[in-house]
Amino acid sequence: MKQREYPENPDCPLTDQEKEELNRNLEDLEAECYFPFQHSSGGFSDATVYAVDEYEVKVEIKYGIDGEVEYTDTITIERPS
Repeated sequence: MKQREYPENPDCPLTDQEKEELNRNLEDLEAECYFPFQHSSGGFSDATVYAVDEYEVKVEIKYGIDGEVEYTDTITIERPS
C-alpha cells in the first residue's frame, strides 16, 4: 500500500480508521484512472488529498501519459457525521 501524507487540520483530524479507508479508496481510484493508460509507456495516476474539514475531504487526481497528456480532476468525499 502506498504511503500517503494528509494535510493536518487540528479542528477535525482524520482518524486512523478514516485514513485506512481513504487509502483503499484512493488506491481504487488511481487504478481506475490508470487503466486506459496501462499499456502505454509512461502511464501514471496519482491521487493527493489537499484539504480536510469537518464535512469533506478534497482530493486531486492527476493521470495520463508522462510528457504527452495529463488530466487533472478534483473530487470531494463526504466524511461521516
